[in-house]
Amino acid sequence: MVFEDFLPGRKLDGFSEMWTTLYFFGIITSLILHLVGGIGAALAFKKYRWSFFLPLFFCLYGLLVQLVAGGITAVLVTSVYWTATFNMTALQAIIWGCGSSVVYAVISFPIEFVSL
Repeated sequence: MVFEDFLPGRKLDGFSEMWTTLYFFGIITSLILHLVGGIGAALAFKKYRWSFFLPLFFCLYGLLVQLVAGGITAVLVTSVYWTATFNMTALQAIIWGCGSSVVYAVISFPIEFVSL
């Protein structure tokens, strides 16, 4: 993938191109959101010596959730677009990928904080 593949007005042609764009931006957004949450948790628990590893654990958890649930969501959204013969632009794929990550992050943050 190169930067020109993600220009907002560019139409994504095939199923795999739609799916990989959704999946890629979902993973990137999930890692960023969980890294921010992990840094926040590390700062909140800075008196403990294991708090340095919290951002790593949060990112691993976010990556695991996005690999499984984000992959399923990306396939479902892409199959709806593909079956209905809708044109998906790169901007729509970015919005769907980032949106699914935000939903998963909102769901996973309470789970992560309760487990601390």
